[in-house]
Amino acid sequence: MIGTELLDDPAADPVAVNRELRDIARLNALFGGTRAVVRELEPFFERRGRESGNGKRETWTLLDVGTGLGDIPRAAARAAWRYGITLRLVGIERNRTAARLARVPERGLPLAVVLADGGALPLASRSVDVIVASQVLHHVPRAMAARWVVEFDRVARRAVVLADHGNRETGNGKRGRSWTWAPGSATSRGRPPAPPGGTESRCGS
Repeated sequence: MIGTELLDDPAADPVAVNRELRDIARLNALFGGTRAVVRELEPFFERRGRESGNGKRETWTLLDVGTGLGDIPRAAARAAWRYGITLRLVGIERNRTAARLARVPERGLPLAVVLADGGALPLASRSVDVIVASQVLHHVPRAMAARWVVEFDRVARRAVVLADHGNRETGNGKRGRSWTWAPGSATSRGRPPAPPGGTESRCGS
Protein backbone atom coordinates (compact mmCIF):
# COMPACT_ATOMS: atom_id res chain seq x y z
CA MET A 1 0.00 0.00 0.00
CA ILE A 2 1.32 3.46 -0.88
CA GLY A 3 2.31 5.67 2.06
CA THR A 4 0.18 8.47 3.41
CA GLU A 5 2.42 11.06 1.75
CA LEU A 6 0.57 10.29 -1.48
CA LEU A 7 -2.66 11.67 -0.04
CA ASP A 8 -0.88 14.82 1.12
CA ASP A 9 0.26 15.61 -2.40
CA PRO A 10 -2.26 17.75 -4.35
CA ALA A 11 -0.55 16.74 -7.59
CA ALA A 12 -0.66 13.00 -6.87
CA ASP A 13 -1.70 10.66 -9.67
CA PRO A 14 -5.51 10.23 -9.40
CA VAL A 15 -5.21 6.53 -10.27
CA ALA A 16 -2.75 6.01 -7.40
CA VAL A 17 -4.98 7.98 -5.01
CA ASN A 18 -7.96 5.85 -6.00
CA ARG A 19 -5.97 2.68 -5.39
CA GLU A 20 -4.72 3.93 -2.00
CA LEU A 21 -8.20 4.90 -0.83
CA ARG A 22 -9.61 1.55 -1.87
CA ASP A 23 -6.88 -0.14 0.16
CA ILE A 24 -7.85 1.95 3.17
CA ALA A 25 -11.56 1.14 2.79
CA ARG A 26 -10.74 -2.56 2.49
CA LEU A 27 -8.59 -2.43 5.64
CA ASN A 28 -11.34 -0.57 7.50
CA ALA A 29 -13.71 -3.42 6.69
CA LEU A 30 -11.28 -6.28 7.33
CA PHE A 31 -9.73 -5.07 10.58
CA GLY A 32 -12.73 -3.53 12.29
CA GLY A 33 -12.18 0.19 11.75
CA THR A 34 -15.62 0.65 10.25
CA ARG A 35 -17.32 -1.49 12.87
CA ALA A 36 -15.56 0.37 15.70
CA VAL A 37 -17.11 3.68 14.62
CA VAL A 38 -20.57 2.20 14.05
CA ARG A 39 -20.45 0.51 17.45
CA GLU A 40 -19.73 3.85 19.13
CA LEU A 41 -22.62 5.54 17.31
CA GLU A 42 -25.28 2.90 17.86
CA PRO A 43 -26.06 3.86 21.49
CA PHE A 44 -26.87 7.40 20.32
CA PHE A 45 -29.11 6.07 17.56
CA GLU A 46 -30.82 3.63 19.90
CA ARG A 47 -31.38 6.19 22.63
CA ARG A 48 -32.90 8.67 20.22
CA GLY A 49 -35.24 6.05 18.81
CA ARG A 50 -36.31 5.08 22.32
CA GLU A 51 -36.84 8.69 23.42
CA SER A 52 -38.90 9.70 20.39
CA GLY A 53 -41.13 6.64 20.57
CA ASN A 54 -43.46 7.93 17.85
CA GLY A 55 -42.29 5.71 15.00
CA LYS A 56 -41.46 8.70 12.81
CA ARG A 57 -38.12 8.84 11.04
CA GLU A 58 -35.70 11.62 11.92
CA THR A 59 -32.99 13.15 9.76
CA TRP A 60 -29.57 13.78 11.26
CA THR A 61 -26.39 15.15 9.69
CA LEU A 62 -23.12 13.23 10.00
CA LEU A 63 -19.81 14.94 9.20
CA ASP A 64 -16.85 12.66 8.51
CA VAL A 65 -13.47 14.40 8.75
CA GLY A 66 -10.97 12.81 6.38
CA THR A 67 -13.68 10.81 4.66
CA GLY A 68 -11.57 9.02 2.06
CA LEU A 69 -14.04 7.08 -0.11
CA GLY A 70 -16.84 7.64 2.39
CA ASP A 71 -17.06 3.98 3.42
CA ILE A 72 -17.40 4.69 7.15
CA PRO A 73 -20.16 7.33 7.00
CA ARG A 74 -22.13 5.13 4.59
CA ALA A 75 -21.86 2.20 7.02
CA ALA A 76 -23.09 4.52 9.77
CA ALA A 77 -26.04 5.54 7.60
CA ARG A 78 -27.06 1.91 7.11
CA ALA A 79 -26.90 1.34 10.87
CA ALA A 80 -28.84 4.51 11.69
CA TRP A 81 -31.63 3.51 9.30
CA ARG A 82 -32.39 0.50 11.51
CA TYR A 83 -33.12 2.89 14.40
CA GLY A 84 -35.43 5.16 12.43
CA ILE A 85 -32.79 7.76 11.60
CA THR A 86 -31.86 8.95 8.11
CA LEU A 87 -28.31 10.31 8.02
CA ARG A 88 -27.44 13.13 5.65
CA LEU A 89 -23.75 12.57 4.95
CA VAL A 90 -21.06 15.23 4.57
CA GLY A 91 -17.34 14.56 4.25
CA ILE A 92 -14.31 16.78 4.80
CA GLU A 93 -11.25 16.27 2.61
CA ARG A 94 -8.17 18.22 1.55
CA ASN A 95 -7.36 15.97 -1.38
CA ARG A 96 -9.39 16.96 -4.45
CA THR A 97 -9.21 13.52 -6.04
CA ALA A 98 -10.44 11.90 -2.83
CA ALA A 99 -13.28 14.41 -2.65
CA ARG A 100 -14.33 13.63 -6.21
CA LEU A 101 -14.25 9.88 -5.62
CA ALA A 102 -16.19 10.11 -2.35
CA ARG A 103 -19.02 11.98 -4.09
CA VAL A 104 -19.81 8.98 -6.31
CA PRO A 105 -23.13 7.59 -4.94
CA GLU A 106 -22.93 4.11 -3.46
CA ARG A 107 -26.05 1.98 -2.96
CA GLY A 108 -28.28 5.02 -2.94
CA LEU A 109 -26.23 6.78 -0.25
CA PRO A 110 -25.00 10.15 -1.57
CA LEU A 111 -22.24 11.99 0.26
CA ALA A 112 -21.50 15.68 -0.12
CA VAL A 113 -17.82 16.57 0.26
CA VAL A 114 -16.32 19.90 1.33
CA LEU A 115 -12.68 20.77 0.73
CA ALA A 116 -11.53 22.07 4.10
CA ASP A 117 -9.18 21.60 7.05
CA GLY A 118 -10.32 19.63 10.09
CA GLY A 119 -9.10 22.34 12.43
CA ALA A 120 -11.09 25.13 10.77
CA LEU A 121 -14.44 23.66 9.81
CA PRO A 122 -16.48 26.07 7.65
CA LEU A 123 -19.59 25.35 9.72
CA ALA A 124 -21.55 27.10 12.45
CA SER A 125 -21.51 25.90 16.04
CA ARG A 126 -23.85 22.96 16.73
CA SER A 127 -24.69 22.75 13.02
CA VAL A 128 -24.29 18.98 12.54
CA ASP A 129 -25.55 16.14 14.69
CA VAL A 130 -22.55 13.81 14.64
CA ILE A 131 -18.85 14.20 13.80
CA VAL A 132 -16.64 11.22 13.04
CA ALA A 133 -12.85 11.22 12.58
CA SER A 134 -11.36 7.79 11.98
CA GLN A 135 -7.61 7.18 11.63
CA VAL A 136 -6.96 10.89 11.11
CA LEU A 137 -5.58 12.57 14.23
CA HIS A 138 -2.39 10.52 14.46
CA HIS A 139 -1.35 12.16 11.18
CA VAL A 140 -1.13 15.63 12.73
CA PRO A 141 1.01 17.00 15.60
CA ARG A 142 -0.47 16.58 19.06
CA ALA A 143 -1.12 20.33 19.56
CA MET A 144 -2.95 20.50 16.25
CA ALA A 145 -4.95 17.37 17.10
CA ALA A 146 -6.07 19.06 20.33
CA ARG A 147 -7.30 22.07 18.34
CA TRP A 148 -9.19 19.78 15.99
CA VAL A 149 -10.93 18.12 18.95
CA VAL A 150 -12.04 21.54 20.23
CA GLU A 151 -13.36 22.35 16.76
CA PHE A 152 -15.28 19.07 16.56
CA ASP A 153 -16.83 19.79 19.96
CA ARG A 154 -17.91 23.24 18.75
CA VAL A 155 -19.65 22.04 15.58
CA ALA A 156 -21.36 18.83 16.74
CA ARG A 157 -24.75 18.72 18.50
CA ARG A 158 -25.15 15.13 19.63
CA ALA A 159 -21.93 13.12 19.43
CA VAL A 160 -18.27 13.11 18.43
CA VAL A 161 -16.52 9.82 17.68
CA LEU A 162 -12.76 9.54 17.28
CA ALA A 163 -11.14 6.24 16.32
CA ASP A 164 -7.40 5.90 15.99
CA HIS A 165 -4.60 3.41 16.39
CA GLY A 166 -2.22 5.47 18.49
CA ASN A 167 0.32 8.24 18.67
CA ARG A 168 3.45 8.25 16.53
CA GLU A 169 5.21 10.48 19.04
CA THR A 170 4.94 7.84 21.75
CA GLY A 171 5.13 4.80 19.51
CA ASN A 172 1.92 3.20 20.81
CA GLY A 173 0.41 2.80 17.38
CA LYS A 174 -0.42 -0.91 17.45
CA ARG A 175 -3.54 -0.82 19.59
CA GLY A 176 -6.78 0.69 18.32
CA ARG A 177 -8.80 2.97 20.56
CA SER A 178 -12.01 4.97 20.34
CA TRP A 179 -13.29 8.02 22.18
CA THR A 180 -16.91 9.18 22.17
CA TRP A 181 -18.56 12.11 23.89
CA ALA A 182 -21.57 14.38 23.85
CA PRO A 183 -20.46 17.88 22.75
CA GLY A 184 -20.25 20.47 25.48
CA SER A 185 -19.98 17.88 28.26
CA ALA A 186 -16.93 17.40 30.44
CA THR A 187 -16.84 13.70 29.68
CA SER A 188 -18.96 11.04 28.06
CA ARG A 189 -17.70 7.49 27.54
CA GLY A 190 -14.14 8.73 27.86
CA ARG A 191 -13.56 12.03 26.13
CA PRO A 192 -9.83 12.07 25.36
CA PRO A 193 -7.81 14.37 27.64
CA ALA A 194 -4.95 14.20 25.12
CA PRO A 195 -5.92 13.06 21.62
CA PRO A 196 -3.43 11.13 19.49
CA GLY A 197 -1.08 13.22 17.44
CA GLY A 198 1.78 12.53 15.07
CA THR A 199 4.19 14.36 12.87
CA GLU A 200 2.39 14.51 9.53
CA SER A 201 -0.29 16.94 8.45
CA ARG A 202 -3.14 15.58 6.42
CA CYS A 203 -6.88 15.48 6.71
CA GLY A 204 -7.72 12.06 5.35
CA SER A 205 -8.38 8.50 6.37
